[in-house]
Amino acid sequence: MPPELFRQFSFFKPIDERQLAQLAAIAAERSYQPGEILFEEGASADWLYLVLSGAIELWMRVDGLGRAVLVDVVGPGGIIGWSTLVPPHKNTACGKARCSSQVIAIDSSQLKQMVEKDHSLGFYVYRQVAFVIAQRLQDLRCRLAGLLRAAA
Repeated sequence: MPPELFRQFSFFKPIDERQLAQLAAIAAERSYQPGEILFEEGASADWLYLVLSGAIELWMRVDGLGRAVLVDVVGPGGIIGWSTLVPPHKNTACGKARCSSQVIAIDSSQLKQMVEKDHSLGFYVYRQVAFVIAQRLQDLRCRLAGLLRAAA
């Protein structure tokens, strides 16, 4: 996979060429059709995904009956699958293609090894993951407030 593809993502802007080449070596481009599942909520989080094109819906179960709520739609330039880097390494949502979509999938076991060896890369990747988590939490709060207003 060409390392320059990673430059499309602000997540990787400050990473040097050597680090980008290492990331490219553990990544693969994947295509998904509308409705196709990338990952299931609660399953082992084995990949970090970078959305190249299309849109990926993130759904979370809200009760024991399996009902789910759409919590986010991630488009080009977005990152999904942050759970792969955060214990217990389980997906916190289900990822489903809204339309034909292309992603870069980064192998998490190899990514974890890379960030353990290269602390500057690790610091940057985990800082970016914290930013993504904070943004998703804020988005989820806004959606929850909207649901509560609609139910009242």
